[in-house]
Amino acid sequence: MSLIREGIERLGQRTAWRPTAPEGSGRGGLVDLLVMVGLFIAVVSRTPLGGLASHGAQWALGISSELPPMTSYFSHGMIGADLSNVELLPPESEPPQGGEGALPEPWRTAVRTSLSLGMPDALSAALKERGTSVNATTALAELDGMWKEYGDAKIVLELAALGPELRERAMGRAVAANDPDPRQYEGYRRYLPGPVARRADRFVGNTVALATALDFEWPIRDKHRLSSKFGMRMHPVLKRKKHHNGIDLAVDEGTPVYAAQSGEVVVVGESDTSGRYVVIDHGYGVRTAYLHLQKAEVEVGTITERGAAIALSGNTGRSTGPHLHFTVRIGGKATDPLQFNPGPAKAEQ
Repeated sequence: MSLIREGIERLGQRTAWRPTAPEGSGRGGLVDLLVMVGLFIAVVSRTPLGGLASHGAQWALGISSELPPMTSYFSHGMIGADLSNVELLPPESEPPQGGEGALPEPWRTAVRTSLSLGMPDALSAALKERGTSVNATTALAELDGMWKEYGDAKIVLELAALGPELRERAMGRAVAANDPDPRQYEGYRRYLPGPVARRADRFVGNTVALATALDFEWPIRDKHRLSSKFGMRMHPVLKRKKHHNGIDLAVDEGTPVYAAQSGEVVVVGESDTSGRYVVIDHGYGVRTAYLHLQKAEVEVGTITERGAAIALSGNTGRSTGPHLHFTVRIGGKATDPLQFNPGPAKAEQ
């Protein structure tokens, strides 16, 4: 907010000297100021213009990122998962009570992590109505009961965020409006009241994104080593410190590369720095990218399965040797792949 206030103050200073608008023009300094403030907010918000600005800022800072597709900002209006400040909880040290009837992994760890950030409205209300204390333990037990009844983790999340009545009402409106996916959350959530939808998005979206990432398959199966970690490092070519937005897996050229998770191939490209690369969208703001490839074996629009062969590793682009650069982005922000799946590379680094 301080950044926005500072921008508004500067814009006000810039418009203070402007001469009075010509008579009859309908515009003045105040109108110009409001227009400029609107543009400023557009740049810093999640809009196509904001996405381009963010991409440009990352490029200026030396952080590699793919250009955001403009259509993604208008798809279904969902808030993309934001896990930038989320501390992933470790798996439970003891098996959950209820045995096979309990919410399974990776959903269990994803739900426990999301509950640590806040209790969804409907779940909290259900616990209070029963006279049960509202905490992570009782909430998880409630979700275990829902899992036994429905056997579908997404339905469990939706009921926890909305409750059965509100969920069914939104579905009914979606059916009446001939929505193509009236019984899927991505379809009926637009028929929820705005504030309710945004709160539900945070719980449902974050949890599904976490579960998606926690279920990643490692992209390389052949013997290899982790040659460079995620984070700040001395760049091997530029010889200066730079943020490394993924991990490097040293492997021979022509080694098969596999999709970490099911999804849609949204980018197949080539650049001077990244070489040949593939980007897969796994939904709910989760994307993986595979860089420095010898060859891509998929096309844009290909629907891949988890573990499907998508490319051959190589040494293209800005590279000092054959390797695969593997990047994970959640909500547009790069995160360390090793926190979701240590992979065989961790033992050989």
